Amino acid sequence: MNVQKDACEVTASSIGLPANCTLENVKLFDHLTPQVQQLLADTKKFQTRNGFRFCWCKNFTIYLQQTEDSRPIQFKILDKLESLFSHAFLPLISNPTRLTSYSATLIDNIFTHNLAPCVFSGIILNDLSDHLPVFAYFDNATLTRSTERKIVMRTFNDDNLHKFNENLSNAKWSLFRHMEDPNEAYNDFIEGYSRIYNTCFPLKVLKGKQVNKFFSPWLSRGLLKSVNKKNRLYKKFVTFVFHIF
Repeated sequence: MNVQKDACEVTASSIGLPANCTLENVKLFDHLTPQVQQLLADTKKFQTRNGFRFCWCKNFTIYLQQTEDSRPIQFKILDKLESLFSHAFLPLISNPTRLTSYSATLIDNIFTHNLAPCVFSGIILNDLSDHLPVFAYFDNATLTRSTERKIVMRTFNDDNLHKFNENLSNAKWSLFRHMEDPNEAYNDFIEGYSRIYNTCFPLKVLKGKQVNKFFSPWLSRGLLKSVNKKNRLYKKFVTFVFHIF
């Protein structure tokens, strides 16, 4: 679904869940124009008829520390919140998501009209962006979750590379020159090349400590130690700033 009228743009994407358990993620930009107000009403009617659960993800700013300059902006935000509240959408995030040494603002939020299936929601401590990512976990008992962590990779070493080059040299590539159909020749070439590649570099399942090394093979123990220390200091900084406000 994509609606774009005046200063309003709404994009919605469906996350497929089994049977009658469907969760709609909707991201709303700009302000709540009459078109968006109507969309909220239609959304409520639609979910009532079909038994769907909806979740609105909104990007805006709530100033936890009021100033004279921020009051006009706050009034506009309150209008948006009242519009969502009037359609029974409640926020799941209440703590600030953008923290500095002089401010604390709540930028991103998740609104839903159905709190019953929500197991928990929160904020992820991560410094990849200027504000912290938020999440909400909706329980779905019908989903089968696999706890097995299976990762496969290919081994590229000198022996395998030598074997690969030798097999390529011994392959009869001259047969493709006499084929009249270029598509057929290309398909046969790819099939032969892929067969040699998969034979010389077979997929292997990683287990145990090999899995952790696979995710960050470029990190030495010293760098990993520094990263962990930086993350701990960032967590202390965020917690300290939060207590100020």
